[in-house]
Amino acid sequence: MFWKFGDFEFNANTRVLSTLSGDAILEPKVSSLLSYLCQHPQRNISRDELFTEVWHDQLVTDNAINRVIALLRKALTDEAKLKQYIVTVPKIGYRFIITPVNITPELQENLSIDAPVFSAKTVDGKEVENQQRPFIKNRLLTILYILITVSLLGYFFIIKSNTIENINPRVSPLTRLSSDQFDAEMANNNQQLIYSSYENKEQALYLMSLPNGAPQKISLPNGRASNGHWSLDDTRVVYLYRNKTTCQFHQIDFINGKAQTPRSIYQCMQNSVTDFAYSNDNQTLYFVERINEYSPYIAYQLNIATGEKRRLAQPTAIGKGNHHFDFSPKIDRFLLLSDQTPGNTTFFEVDLSNNNYKELITFDYFIDNALWAHQANHVVHQAPHPSYQLLKTDLNTQKSSVLVSDTRRINNAKRINNQHDYLFSSYMFNSDIEINKKTVTDFNSSVTDFLPAISNDKQQLAFISKRSGYSKIWLKNLSSDTLSSIEPPKQGRSFYSLQWSFDDKSLLANTSNGLLIFDVQARKVDKTIELPLPAYSVSWITVQELVYSQYQDNHWQLFKYNVATSITTPFAQQWAFSLGNDKQQVLINQEMKIFINDSPALQSLTCKNPIFRQSSTMRLDGDNFYCLSEHNSSELLRLESMTTVHRQAHKMKSMGYYDYAVSGNLQALSKTRNASSDIMRTNF
Repeated sequence: MFWKFGDFEFNANTRVLSTLSGDAILEPKVSSLLSYLCQHPQRNISRDELFTEVWHDQLVTDNAINRVIALLRKALTDEAKLKQYIVTVPKIGYRFIITPVNITPELQENLSIDAPVFSAKTVDGKEVENQQRPFIKNRLLTILYILITVSLLGYFFIIKSNTIENINPRVSPLTRLSSDQFDAEMANNNQQLIYSSYENKEQALYLMSLPNGAPQKISLPNGRASNGHWSLDDTRVVYLYRNKTTCQFHQIDFINGKAQTPRSIYQCMQNSVTDFAYSNDNQTLYFVERINEYSPYIAYQLNIATGEKRRLAQPTAIGKGNHHFDFSPKIDRFLLLSDQTPGNTTFFEVDLSNNNYKELITFDYFIDNALWAHQANHVVHQAPHPSYQLLKTDLNTQKSSVLVSDTRRINNAKRINNQHDYLFSSYMFNSDIEINKKTVTDFNSSVTDFLPAISNDKQQLAFISKRSGYSKIWLKNLSSDTLSSIEPPKQGRSFYSLQWSFDDKSLLANTSNGLLIFDVQARKVDKTIELPLPAYSVSWITVQELVYSQYQDNHWQLFKYNVATSITTPFAQQWAFSLGNDKQQVLINQEMKIFINDSPALQSLTCKNPIFRQSSTMRLDGDNFYCLSEHNSSELLRLESMTTVHRQAHKMKSMGYYDYAVSGNLQALSKTRNASSDIMRTNF
């Protein structure tokens, strides 16, 4: 179908939306939605109808439709309050208010080369135009119009036939079980699948024969099994096994196709998450590792027989380091992902035979995982956070195109050994914010709402939500129904913490692309602070000063930053973290001992590690200090007036132990409501 409406022309076959300013290729689901709207103009279309006809009864949230509608409106430049194309019909759905025209006319049967020739006739001796001449003109215009249309269709057909990545593949589930499935990989014979699943308080590795075999648990019990990987000949599997005291690489040998008992082949560093790859001869194992949860990742190879470990040639590991790789034995190429600056990922190719490396491409957003594509000199990777797409990037042109678009978030893509398809994890996560143990329904969405922050005057709640398809700040007036938002300067960033200034005029955010200070009244970014390394435990200490910590040279370094002068001042090396206000100053040293106003804290104040991911687990509210109990993460400790310890149930096991806020008698936290994950595959 080839549609024309307003200022646009839309080829539903190639997903090309054209205007005078140029062409754009729509995401598959956006294209499907526009095609359906073009076929049903001037009609109210319910959300249930869209779920059935466009999403084909896939398990999706309301946010899936919201996101695709928003993307389509953006493509149609229909984002103003007065809509030109798509209007929202309250309590029903949507209506396409313009009537499109299908401009692919059928050839008319009465067009013939034997059409009669018309001559002029005279009236009162004067030649006048035959009344049938306009008909000739119209028929000629029609023929010309058909020729142009056929040419356009031919042009788009050529584009379609030469850009495989822009064909919308049929995506189907490999698993649809009651549990969550992730970290999947298909055997090279395409007959077996391994994946991890969390069920009955245990995270195990499962083996399943395709297409419909019963899952079989193959990992050792009493631990967490993840990151399973097949050898090229399918005779062995390696996976990561961890519990509270152990980190090991376990290998499972297959004899006559039957999985044997796992055996440990390497003692790894605790808190590491790794990738695996076997060499062609199965003698060498490649992996990434870090010495602790804050140091950068480094790529290594392991001689499985001797246990000898060697560091690969690679770029300098800073920040998150060289955190992910993909090795393709068939083409003998090693792809390495490295964060040279926070929030930016660079792809390198490592030459294993010559022990050197070269830079391939840098992206201005963080990419968690990537792999070599089936096509030469292409890579497949996630779109910007939170990723609903798999992109394929041509390393020659350095241009990206959409390979797969999903209504749920996408992660952990792997090749299928058939020269054209991929599998990936498709997951959905919903968390809500509670205030004083009550979920407030008037501002929570059907997706992730997290990082609550309560203003000091207790009138406003700030939080981060992905309801727009990406993370941005939302503001809720706690005494009214007012809900507004602040747009971040870059949509693909992750947020780690959010805090009000002491005068409630600003919000301080720690993100994957540096620190941001938002002007609450103006609803805009007031200041951006870019840092060479990731920042941890970011906090205001005065109206104009903030503190943050960085991990460098195997120790913490605490800094103070003056917002007015942009001057950064380091603390004495003994200090790792700090919290402060006009009444109290809390300092934590390198041994994680807490000092309050230069004096050691009470011995009865036994706090959990002050850092979870990149955020502080501690809070300071006037005269009161809060932390999570070292012995019970579900228990919140309050040091009232810095003298008396009180304990209260916290029960926060979902979004992370950092994700709570305290202001006077108000407490807010984010809790998981539901989560699901399935293994999907493409069918090109």
